[in-house]
Order: sequence, then structure tokens, then C-alpha cells
Amino acid sequence: MVKAEFIALSSNQWNSLMSRNISRYKRITPVSLMMAAAGSLSAQEIPQPFVVNESLLALTHVEQSIMLAQNDAMGQSDVMASGNIVESNTISEDVSNMGIVEPEKDRKSRIGAGFSLLTNVKASIGSLSTFTANSGPATGSTVNRDYLDGFVYLDSSDNLGDLRVPFRTHNFGFVSRGQVHPAAGAGTIDFHDVRLDGGSYASPEKSGFAPGFEVHYSHRLKRTDKWKYELELGLGIQDFDFDIKDKPADFQVLTDSYQLGGVDPTVFGVPYTGSFFPKPTGSPKIGSTPTRTFGAATGTIAGGAEIESYAIIGRLGPGARYDATEKLDLTMMGGLTLAYMHADVTYDELQTLNLSGSSLTFNQAGAFSESGTFWGFFAAARATYDLSERLGVYGEARYLHLESFDLSDGVRTVELDFGSALGFLVGVTYDF
Repeated sequence: MVKAEFIALSSNQWNSLMSRNISRYKRITPVSLMMAAAGSLSAQEIPQPFVVNESLLALTHVEQSIMLAQNDAMGQSDVMASGNIVESNTISEDVSNMGIVEPEKDRKSRIGAGFSLLTNVKASIGSLSTFTANSGPATGSTVNRDYLDGFVYLDSSDNLGDLRVPFRTHNFGFVSRGQVHPAAGAGTIDFHDVRLDGGSYASPEKSGFAPGFEVHYSHRLKRTDKWKYELELGLGIQDFDFDIKDKPADFQVLTDSYQLGGVDPTVFGVPYTGSFFPKPTGSPKIGSTPTRTFGAATGTIAGGAEIESYAIIGRLGPGARYDATEKLDLTMMGGLTLAYMHADVTYDELQTLNLSGSSLTFNQAGAFSESGTFWGFFAAARATYDLSERLGVYGEARYLHLESFDLSDGVRTVELDFGSALGFLVGVTYDF
């Protein structure tokens, strides 16, 4: 029950207040206020949507003091009071002056939109087990084989050999004197193929701050004095670009050695290119059965790869919001993510390395694209500051983990690693 005393108003004062505030106060009458003061009505029984502040009861802010009347004044039709009612500019001021509090509207939903920056996404370039050229199998004497520094093909004699070298061909070519190792009655000539095997060019490249945009919707499920428990749904788009260019690289080197059988093909000029039929001026013949070995070499890549990709990321998860102050709330959240990603890859590599004592330069180029859907999870911390009853601004830090996105064209491979991405967001919120 409320206190059994009240601030008495004359009928003129009451009518003056009512005329200025039109219909919002018409459900509160002097009688209802007095009955509450006298104890015949509880605060809960005073007509809604307004309640009376139990410590005050009626008008508390006047220009001068207003006489406190005793309970017997309730029988009078017109109670005299000293002072005048203070003119208010707004209805809310009159409500405050009367000690009447309008209930806070229970807004359970919030939407937000903002810009995002995502970093710590990694991209790496690799190679499949195939080599650059078509060097063919390790065995076989009548197989056409291509190398980065020459070729060995079937000739018009079907690679007919002799007693010293059972299978020979005059349909071959080479580019460097360093490939040839002549010896009396013996000797070898080497041909090479390579594939990318690491180095700085193949090391993971971290993204900078990739731009994006996100919207989210949260709905409150439960609340306590300071905590609100919510479920939030978010949808955003993120853009990622990588340039991996002009770096050292490691290569795996395939070497096929063929017997010369005492022949020195450099006599016919360097570089040399044979043909299917023998030349009228003479054609040297080398063995056509390779002896294959593998090694390693270092080199450089001029140019390189460009990766353009984007991700549409949806997320869903619970959150707990804490009212730190009247205007500031702090939110912790986490949950599942589902992302659709697309990537376009182009590469144009001028590879240079040292083989057989000479510098070998060759080009590798291609383009491919791929899309996919990937699962993951997220965790985030957000601070929201209320600018008004409905509008606010927020800042957020987020951790994102998604499955790796792997794509290839059969020669080059690309991996986009979202295993430990970090996001930062700023935006606005609206409660309703």
C-alpha cells in the first residue's frame, strides 16, 4: 500500500493540467489519486498505462510549496493550495513532475548492419605430382618424350639400334652444351623436367584486412535484472584478393640420361634439332632408353598467381548480453557458420633455374575457378552504446574457423585457409 498522505490540488489546478496534456491523463483523476493516498486503492489499482511513484503520489514539482492536506480534505469539492503549477513544455515533464512513470516498453528484437574487416586468411600455391612437360614413363625405348630442355622421339627406323646401343633415335633435340657428357665409346646426354616443390613462392600468404558487410538479427529469449539471453542470425559477404608474385622457389628435378655410345651430337651444332627422317648432312643417333633420377634445384619465379575470391557467410548462435551501464551493454556469443565461397585463379610464371651448368627459363600459365560450401564455427565479443531509446552503435571482435577451400587445375593447386581468421566490425543497431 502507498502512504496515506497526498498533495492536494484545487479543481482549477487539475483542470489546467488536464487541458495541457489532453487525453493521456484522463484515466487518472483527482479522486483516484486521493483514494490511493487514503489507502483505499493500491498503486497497482490506479488506472494503467500509468503507475504512481509510491514515494510521491501526485504532483511534486511546483513553483512554490503546496499545502499537504489532511484526509478530511477529501470531502471538500475545492481544496485551496498555495503556489501555482509549473508550466511544462512536454508531456513527459508533466508525467515526471507528477511522480507518474510510464512503463518501459519491452523490445525483444534488434537488427544491426555494419562494415567488417577480416584478416589472417591464408592462401598458398602448390603443385600436383605431375611435372611441367610430358616426360612420359621411366621405361620404354619407343616412347615420345618432351622435356624442358629438349625432346626424344621415335624416328623413321623405329629406333633401330646397334650392338653397342640396342635402341637409338636420330629424332631428338637439346638446347645446351652442358647437357652433353661425351666419352670415347660411351657418354651420356641429359634431359630435364621440373615441378614446383616449395620455397617462398609456395609459402602461405596472409591476407591484409579484407573488406565486407554484414547484417544481423537478434531476438531475446529470456532476461534477468542485468542479463539478456538471445539468439542471433547473421549474414555477410567478404572479399579476398591475393597476389603471389616474384619470389624464390624450390623445384624437384627429373633427369633422364640417354647413352651416346661414343657419339658427340655437339658436333652438329648447339642447340640441335633432329627430325623423323635422317638429314642429308648426317644425323647423330643417341640411345632412346632413359635412366631416370630425381634431384632438387632452387630458382626464381617472375610473375606468379592472382587469386580473387569472395565468401557469403551465414551464422547462427546464442548470445548473452550484460547491461554494464544504462547506455552500454556487452555481449558474448558463439555458434555455427555456413559459408559459400568462390575463387578465380590465374597464374603466369616465368621460372628460371640452373640445370647442367646453364640457366634454364620456361613459362607456366593457366587459369581456373571453383566454388564450394563449408562449415565452421565462430566466437565474438561485442560492445553496444545506446544513442537513443532505439538506436545504437556497436563494435565487435570475432574469431572465425572454416574448413579449408582447396582447388586445382591439374597443374597448380591453391588452398584458402580460414582456420584462424579474425574479424572486426562496426555498425549501427535498431531495437523494436
